[in-house]
Amino acid sequence: MATFTFDSSVLERDIDYLLLEEFSVNEEFQRWLVSKAIGELDYIEVTSVRHSVSSDDLGESDLLFVVKLQDGELLALMIENKLDAPSQERQGHRYRERGQAGIEQGRWSRFTTCMIAPGSYLRAGAYKKDGDYYGKVSFEEICDYFKSVGSNSPRHAYKSSILNKAIIKGRPAPTVLSGEAKEFLEAYLAHATSNHFDAVVKPGYLIFKNPKLPKASSLCHYPAKGLVKLYLANRYEEVLPLVSPLEPDVVLENPEETGQQRPAFYVDVPVIDPSSEQFENRLDVIHDAYQAVHKLEAVSKTLK
Repeated sequence: MATFTFDSSVLERDIDYLLLEEFSVNEEFQRWLVSKAIGELDYIEVTSVRHSVSSDDLGESDLLFVVKLQDGELLALMIENKLDAPSQERQGHRYRERGQAGIEQGRWSRFTTCMIAPGSYLRAGAYKKDGDYYGKVSFEEICDYFKSVGSNSPRHAYKSSILNKAIIKGRPAPTVLSGEAKEFLEAYLAHATSNHFDAVVKPGYLIFKNPKLPKASSLCHYPAKGLVKLYLANRYEEVLPLVSPLEPDVVLENPEETGQQRPAFYVDVPVIDPSSEQFENRLDVIHDAYQAVHKLEAVSKTLK
């Protein structure tokens, strides 16, 4: 069987559509996820599956799944999908307010809320300050589901590859490094310096300095995430008209889709685990990262 990979960087919307498809056509997945989110529930039928459902000034539900119960009542499962974006102010509370508004408007008689996110995001729990969710399901659990029901299914293998890439992207940069990771990054810094890069080590990544970069921008390589990113001080609307055409592997990230404060260009490179891999064994990836740095430096020249 072929090995399936998702070559571009995964965004939350990619996971939205992955889940939307499964909710729409896969009854086994529907019932499995409902049981993970709120416990065993015997419902008669699905009455609605929707994506990106807004409600006036109460914000937006990423996914809305409505079922008819045995007693004829409608129950709404309102899902927030998170990859690595920070929680918005009162986001969890607003989910509940939208659910209550749906009851008052006669759209359903009961509701519940659920967050779907990488396990690292759920364990950190920073989102709880803006309101908790009744249920939580990790990307890892969904990957395990796909493996359990379709170990020989190309479709499930492909979806698992997307989720695995999202899991890696969702991992926070470590603030405390193992001795092995420190050794890796020190070796990386020495190698970068010997190749005429001006770089500094930060916990889990390198910053590449260049006086010709736009003011207040930063160019970073995150080995464990497989990303080289150029963060910009400009607004997205200012950058967009200046960057066409881009090389195929250079992507402009929209902060509205990622929850970040500012736009960024990025290039995907293979993932390295600095805590378990030897630097000299991953020189091929390091050279890929250097090429990505040069590409992003070239892009930055259009932003002066």
